[in-house]
Amino acid sequence: MAQQGFTRAVVLDEAIVFQQCDENAADSLRPGADKLLIRLSRSGLFVGLFFRSDISARKSQALREIGVSKGLHLIQTFSDQSQVLSEAQCVVVCAEKNLEEFKASLDSSWNFIAAEDSTLQLESLPFAITSLIKKELGNKITLVGHCMNWKREKDLLQRGALPFMSTFGMSFTPLDLSSSLDRQLSVVDIVLNKATDEIVSVSKVVSDTNEKWINFSDRFNKLERYLQEHPDIHVVDPTDRVTPLMDRVATQSLLEELPLIEVAAGGPIVRPPRCVKVTGFDDAALFDKLKSANLVVPTIVKPQIACGASESHTMAIVFEDRGYSNLAVPLPAVIQEYVDHQSVIFKFYVLGEQVFYSTRKSTPDAVVLRTMINTEAPSIVFDSLKTLPTGRAVDEKAAESALDITAMRSTAAVLRRKLGLTIIGFDVVVSMCVLM
Repeated sequence: MAQQGFTRAVVLDEAIVFQQCDENAADSLRPGADKLLIRLSRSGLFVGLFFRSDISARKSQALREIGVSKGLHLIQTFSDQSQVLSEAQCVVVCAEKNLEEFKASLDSSWNFIAAEDSTLQLESLPFAITSLIKKELGNKITLVGHCMNWKREKDLLQRGALPFMSTFGMSFTPLDLSSSLDRQLSVVDIVLNKATDEIVSVSKVVSDTNEKWINFSDRFNKLERYLQEHPDIHVVDPTDRVTPLMDRVATQSLLEELPLIEVAAGGPIVRPPRCVKVTGFDDAALFDKLKSANLVVPTIVKPQIACGASESHTMAIVFEDRGYSNLAVPLPAVIQEYVDHQSVIFKFYVLGEQVFYSTRKSTPDAVVLRTMINTEAPSIVFDSLKTLPTGRAVDEKAAESALDITAMRSTAAVLRRKLGLTIIGFDVVVSMCVLM
């Protein structure tokens, strides 16, 4: 007898996963079935896949392979239920044609989600399941609806994030932006919004006015309009607060307004890198701008647009002044100081008031990098998505000891207040002169 409580198990009818083909062709997975199975396998719920004894040997083998690869439990009869199914509150997702068969075989306390074969939308099933959990637990949990691309979601799922089942009082559900937003957003408590995943195009020249320069997908614009009409919905994070960070010049302006934070009295400070915007590399005034910004080689050159376009990842490191001539980096661009940092970079992640960081290898000091790539060229152009050589940290522990965590927490708090964001990521390097 299933206990009353909240849903902890899901049983999928194999008819939901496979689409019927004619008798001469092999049954195949429905569109979206693989994504659904990955989501369920990482949901934190017990997931069973029900199939009948009269199916073909080929389909039986396919189901067993799916069960093994996704970590699902294969169920051929409910008369021999596992302990989890016997004790848990369950939901059965089945084809409409099989609903009465399931109801006749199963505990009356179970929930059922049935769909017509012709109208079955697998993308909507995660919300159907998580909304049941929310209905059962009410204010005991916070339901977070998230909007991000599948690659990012899949990566987070593999790390154990975004579970359907309540963990630390939170459950997560992917939003289906092609379905009714009112039905979904009237249930979720928070919208987790990755706006940069929905960029369709950006202007070649970033506007200094309020003119729209980022074009989002139609489905994302639909979500934005709904959120503007329902300001009571909590959003992490609002698009208008994220947009400035898509522009490296706007980001630099924000950072320059922040107070400098001392690591120790009279000691090193936490500051943004020196930086200047340029609209051409052969401009006669270029070196006056660099001098005014106290910038000398080596420098790193980046497009003003930080994301949303393939060219936003085209960058350069300039070793000599003559390296700016005809530099193949999209304009407008920013020229930033290249800080020698002993090949160690600290990746900081801010989630509300919590601050985390990890240590990674990074590009070598400029002289070492030039030697490693064996070039006498005055500059090199590279794609930031394709990693440059990383150096062996001379003393990673020394670099970490120079990192004052208290100062970094203060920096994170200042950034959070200034940007008005809940989730922030930023990189920190410790200048080599501090380590010597």
